[in-house]
Amino acid sequence: MFDARKGSRREVIDQDEQARLLASHTLFVDTRRRRPKYFDGRFLTARDLTRDQTYFLTRQADLGRAMGAGVVDGLMVEEGATATSLRIQPGLGVTPSGEIVSIPAPFTVDLADIPATQRLNAALGVSLRPLDPARSRSGLFVLALRPVEFTANPIASYPTTITGPRSVEDGEIIEATAATDRKSVV
Repeated sequence: MFDARKGSRREVIDQDEQARLLASHTLFVDTRRRRPKYFDGRFLTARDLTRDQTYFLTRQADLGRAMGAGVVDGLMVEEGATATSLRIQPGLGVTPSGEIVSIPAPFTVDLADIPATQRLNAALGVSLRPLDPARSRSGLFVLALRPVEFTANPIASYPTTITGPRSVEDGEIIEATAATDRKSVV
């Protein structure tokens, strides 16, 4: 069991044992799980910190996959105020890849808003061709929640060399959930 005062319970092996286990094909390295080793005097770069975040996001997604995909809590879908709208209640779910999708407040999706829906579908790779307007479609529809992220909140970036120019970079990565519909052939 993990003890925050002692760290991981993983057995640390030396390079000789690592080489022996690799040679006998009994060491299995998960290349997705690699993180920087911190020590006093180490120069940290953005790449090191990004790799550290990627390591923890990968572990979190693996735990989500172990739990199984589906709705954890809430996310009930109801009829909206119009014939082409749906209301999604707040909730939390896990995608098949282990990513968390979350809606913090009630949300209404207007299926008739085709231009916005088609742009979102194309951006998320859900649909490559334009679909008929929702008001003229019939059949089974799937309302999908997809984990997405984007950058925002520009901040000044200092030069990485003495003569380098200053620039502006987005300072945050924001995680979000995108809703999209997809008609299923019946």
